[in-house]
Amino acid sequence: MQIAQVIVDVPTRQTNEPYSYEIPANFDGQVQPGMRVQVPFGPRKVTGFIVGLTDHSDFDGKLKKISGLVDLSPVITPELLKLSEWLAGQTFSFKISCLQTMLPGGMRTKFKKKLLTDNQTKAAYPEIFHGENEINYDQQKFDNQTIGKILTLRKADKIKVHYELSNHSKPMLVKAFQSKLTPTQIDEALATISKRFVSQSRLLQILKDQRDLPLQQAWLSKKGVTSTTLETAVKRGWVDETRVRRIRNPFLQPVKKSYPLALNDDQQSAVDRINRAIENQANTTFLLEGVTGSGKTEVYLQAMAHALKTGKTALMLVPEITLTPQIVGRIRSRFGDQVAMLHSAMSSGERYDEWQRINDGQAKVVVGVRSAIFAPLENIG
Repeated sequence: MQIAQVIVDVPTRQTNEPYSYEIPANFDGQVQPGMRVQVPFGPRKVTGFIVGLTDHSDFDGKLKKISGLVDLSPVITPELLKLSEWLAGQTFSFKISCLQTMLPGGMRTKFKKKLLTDNQTKAAYPEIFHGENEINYDQQKFDNQTIGKILTLRKADKIKVHYELSNHSKPMLVKAFQSKLTPTQIDEALATISKRFVSQSRLLQILKDQRDLPLQQAWLSKKGVTSTTLETAVKRGWVDETRVRRIRNPFLQPVKKSYPLALNDDQQSAVDRINRAIENQANTTFLLEGVTGSGKTEVYLQAMAHALKTGKTALMLVPEITLTPQIVGRIRSRFGDQVAMLHSAMSSGERYDEWQRINDGQAKVVVGVRSAIFAPLENIG
């Protein structure tokens, strides 16, 4: 029997320790620390965070079972679980309060979960998706066997989970098209199309080059593919129409790519020492001294690049919000779309989307003020 250690959402001194709950057989092997669950607690049901798994309990009586899953994958990383434990001890705070602080504001209030899938999975599991590419996930409407199937599909990356917040901070879904053709079929279609149908030829060539990706209509339009061509492609069975999530971009201005600068002897010495600490996984503190314009930021950038090269992530904290856009511009010019920004001047929708990008592993570098310490980065260098 597998047992979950759960911090319940009952912020009192008497409940400030993990409670043991039996994991139902259908969830066995799927439940992970960092996920939120619904559990029976006295006469009611409450939510809580799984903070550990074990195969035994000191409780002599019969354990209650987890009632349902709030999340289908962890929303708190292993590093943040450790940080929450340390934070609760240092600040004399309730453990549940520390854990909730680490989530975007909207996820600490009311939200809906959406399951997004492709046409193949939709067709293979009609009892779950009922012919739709997007469904609401309500744990009370699914039995444990169905939830077990959903967990398996999530683990196999056959479905995507997105949180739709009760306010305006909800995922933006836009029209996209997924190829249904093999490379051979694309070549055959290209051979039969008249030269007059330039847009159709262009679409087929794009599908040939990027066959495995859902392509957003707005992007295809910029490539010269008309809406009429897309309607024709759907009718002919070349593509399936679907919906994909579009990230709200908090970066208003594009940046020109920059490259590492030549370092002077002092800068190189600093970079070498920091890089050695990264390679040795040493928790070492370094103090860089230098006047404004002396090149400290370039040292940061090259150390961050080394961390990324070794498979780690990077977090840069700035003292105040007004400095964030300036610093982010420098970092984005070096690391591009791998950079996420977190601060209170962003809209709740932007903060949610940035958190989602970090949690999904799309953003490896985070820049922000103090609250960015709770970004769901893993393996910080």
